[in-house]
Amino acid sequence: MNPYEAPRPPRKRHYPRDAKSGAFRPVEPLDDMILFGFVRDSHESLTRAARFLERVPIAGDEVAVGQVRDFVVAYLEVVAAELARDLVVGDGRADLMGLNDG
Repeated sequence: MNPYEAPRPPRKRHYPRDAKSGAFRPVEPLDDMILFGFVRDSHESLTRAARFLERVPIAGDEVAVGQVRDFVVAYLEVVAAELARDLVVGDGRADLMGLNDG
């Protein structure tokens, strides 16, 4: 086989220096529809859980329970936002699909 006709191996992606520190994260499309569905459903579940917790009435030590509830709601919203940021299908971005409400 002529070496000039052989298929070339895929080229390595070169990311900026920040990629090694974790400060830079390239956005990769999710081509697997099952994985995309799982991430989308997880995002929706976390968002629904946060909205539900905001409506739960507080009894007893209202200050402590309120602080815990606010922390859990904030945590769920952050995790949901992280999931939504990764919801990319082809050229469609999560913020264009209505998944980034915040």
